[in-house]
Amino acid sequence: MNVSPEKIKQLRAEHGWSQEQLGEVAGLSYRTVQRIEKDGNGSPETIMAIASAFSVTPDELSMEYKPTIGNGAVNWSGISGLSLCVLFVGWMIVLAGNGTLFFDCISLVLVIGMPLALLAMTCGWKQALEALSLVRWLFVEPSAAPFTQRHLPVLRKLIIYLYSSGGICTLFGLVAVFTSPETTSNNIYLGTTVAFLTMIYAAVMAELIIRPLKNKITYMLSFN
Repeated sequence: MNVSPEKIKQLRAEHGWSQEQLGEVAGLSYRTVQRIEKDGNGSPETIMAIASAFSVTPDELSMEYKPTIGNGAVNWSGISGLSLCVLFVGWMIVLAGNGTLFFDCISLVLVIGMPLALLAMTCGWKQALEALSLVRWLFVEPSAAPFTQRHLPVLRKLIIYLYSSGGICTLFGLVAVFTSPETTSNNIYLGTTVAFLTMIYAAVMAELIIRPLKNKITYMLSFN
């Protein structure tokens, strides 16, 4: 069974894996992964194992990424989908009761600033800021943008950094709440709620904005 060696290399780079790590995840030997990335030939079982490791279909392994994507049109599907997500989140806030508990400027700054700083440490400021600017593609498609697969590893790292930053900020917040002499039985629940806001913000940004954006780019590269 034949696959695209270049596609496997690109998918491996997106996940930040070496050939040895891909072999471990797929249950294959290093030599097998090396051979497939060289000539693209492998047994159906081997190709299925690699496809499962990347969470794609075997057919997708034979599809080369498109050189350019997008036609510059307004992305009405993205606009309507994101609007519905905002509506549902707002509905959940209303059902939760006191909606003002879900808004905290300091938590919002932390959950945006820390992942951006970590991304800059990893990929550089240019890549970090460029990744954030891609959010506009949820509203307007790019116009024949070239080599957009380079953004996929950066967006994947951003998702990881959002969760790690949210978790760290929440832990610091909880420590502050439970060790502060000003904490009483009356305000401990409020303090705990505020401490968890960074984790909530991180999850909302990662799952309702960044991951759909990453998946949209992947889809456009492969199918659109």
